[in-house]
Amino acid sequence: MAANKIKIIYTGGTIGMVRNADGSLSLLQEPDDLLASLPELHQLADIEFEVISNIDSSDMTAAHWLRLAAHIRNADAQGDSNGYVILHGTDTLPYTASALSFLLAGLRKPVVITGSQIPLCAVRTDARTNLIDAVELATHDIPEVSVLFNSKLMRGNRVQKVSINRYHAMHSPNYPYLAELGLRVEVRRDNILRKVKSFPATGFSSAVACLQLFPGFDLELLRAYDACQAIILRGFGPGNVPQDQRLFAWIEGMIARGSVVALTSQATLGSIDLSIYGGSRRALALGVLSCHDMTIETCIVKMMLLLGSCATKAEAEELFCSSLVGELTTEI
Repeated sequence: MAANKIKIIYTGGTIGMVRNADGSLSLLQEPDDLLASLPELHQLADIEFEVISNIDSSDMTAAHWLRLAAHIRNADAQGDSNGYVILHGTDTLPYTASALSFLLAGLRKPVVITGSQIPLCAVRTDARTNLIDAVELATHDIPEVSVLFNSKLMRGNRVQKVSINRYHAMHSPNYPYLAELGLRVEVRRDNILRKVKSFPATGFSSAVACLQLFPGFDLELLRAYDACQAIILRGFGPGNVPQDQRLFAWIEGMIARGSVVALTSQATLGSIDLSIYGGSRRALALGVLSCHDMTIETCIVKMMLLLGSCATKAEAEELFCSSLVGELTTEI
């Protein structure tokens, strides 16, 4: 039996679903024996399998993130595992990966999240390779929360789902891979996170919203967001926004009432720069925060966490603009 002890934690998702006669998918009723068809996993490590939930990932909430993080913290305190593999549905996997990267900061053990586009019970499933690769990489010295998909290991808070019907479902647009698997396992040591910044991580605020601007957007609708504790605006290009006085007046009012307004882009690659165009420069002058090159999923989760954990708005804003666990690039 292999020396490494790996705990596999099942949360639900496509990987453990079954296909119905009408082509739809439903959750596996008895997920405890999910790994019975993969005895080869025990050649890689001493495997312990646990079911913590059995839900479609669309039903994931912040409460699930906190429970999952606490479960891993408690298991780690007992010192009985060298690494962790989390089986998760793909649709909200990037949100969970981002949340856990903050909640498990400083754990110093590999936490590898994976899933599949096709259930494990299907003939042409990608679940088998993803799961074997995830367990393999959980035995390596990669002490951060990561996502394994299609033989690529990516930093958890840098991942986005980019495909609905291809095996290459996840992509890391603004950070290189941590490892790749081919004939050999290639771990890219220079890309692995070695230092984290301490910060409070006790709870999440649900009063956070994300609003995508578009040409012709009725700015009068902005008032519907007045009750938000924070709003993340998705602007254009490097973070530009329409030069409309109604937008700036609303931003100014939100900030004056104590809310946080952050600005990001609808583009995937690259980092925003609010100093380039007139609209974004004006927004910056009003106190809007830059989301730099963070994914939209990480922007949302990080904002929820900081507003639910920090004692003051000023502290939350400072930490939002800082790289805590490698979620944004400080030098571009």
